[in-house]
Amino acid sequence: MPNSILARQGVTNLSRPDETHQITLTVRIAATTPNFVEQVMRSVLEASTRIVQDPPPIVALNSIDVAAIEVELLFRVESPAGWTAARNEVIDLLYSRCKANGLSLAAPAESLVFGPAAISGEHSARAIEARSSRAG
Repeated sequence: MPNSILARQGVTNLSRPDETHQITLTVRIAATTPNFVEQVMRSVLEASTRIVQDPPPIVALNSIDVAAIEVELLFRVESPAGWTAARNEVIDLLYSRCKANGLSLAAPAESLVFGPAAISGEHSARAIEARSSRAG
């Protein structure tokens, strides 16, 4: 369309960008039924009053291992000014809903150590005592 025609007519931009801002919160829940974890996480997002509900927030089950299910909560806020309050509210709701439903938070995957079973306390004490007596 020529600029001369556009200049004489009003133009409405229907493709205005979405002004909301997405937040992603990753959490690890101690291994249990994935569907149950998803339901509890969805209830967390639905209970939040500080996040945008349209488009609806998303619960994504990212991975599962022997220790945990890693979940991503994706939600939007109206403006960057509401980011911290919304994230804090979701974290608080997540904690209380997990506790109410018998779910436990899991340690970060990077903090887990896999290897031989730990030496029993009694054996460890004897080993330390033996090393101490040899040193003296």
